[in-house]
Amino acid sequence: TARPTDGDRDGTATVDIGCHEFPEIHAGILVTPSSGLLALGYAGGPFAPSSSAYTVMNVGRTDLDWTAGKTQPWVTLSSVGGVLPAGQSATVIVTIDSNAAALSDGTHTDTVAFTDVTGGMGSTARTVTLVVGPVHVNVNAPGPVHDGLSWGTAFTTIAEGLHAAVLGQEVWVAQATYNENLRIRKDAILKGGYLGQGNTRDIRAYETVITGEESDYVIGVSYASVT
Repeated sequence: TARPTDGDRDGTATVDIGCHEFPEIHAGILVTPSSGLLALGYAGGPFAPSSSAYTVMNVGRTDLDWTAGKTQPWVTLSSVGGVLPAGQSATVIVTIDSNAAALSDGTHTDTVAFTDVTGGMGSTARTVTLVVGPVHVNVNAPGPVHDGLSWGTAFTTIAEGLHAAVLGQEVWVAQATYNENLRIRKDAILKGGYLGQGNTRDIRAYETVITGEESDYVIGVSYASVT
């Protein structure tokens, strides 16, 4: 209950009803989804998926300035920031552009940084990963480097190739006999019958044989693609 007070007893009174003025709240940005962009393809392209859309939302009660930035020339952003009113959102489409066609086999990465310039709250980043070409396996690869990026630097075991492959990436296996026991995860794509150079494949002319060691199985498959 509000009670009038006459502190100086001059016949006038004031009423304090307990109201307070709260400052505007700056809560920063929220970027969704939380996942990065992973794209696959062969040298020269095309690559899929080629883009991913992100929503940048101002979750505070005040306007803010924000930016989006990247570092690699093969990544394009549909927006690089601006002023975002309270409670509003903006869309940034991250695209792998035509410059990616010049990339060599291997894994290429970039980072897209979303920044709350006004207060720094909620600033975050998303990774862009582009995997060009298959993983190569050749038990007779000369080395000394074995990174799977080419036939000359191929992994020497199928297990290594499967471990290195990302979701949707093919593992190419050159003609030879491989004494391995394999458990293949459901997203693996394993292809034998390669000559061991270029893209030449003939499963009859270039046999890939997996003999396995002493075990109850040679290949354990869970919804994998094996050809």
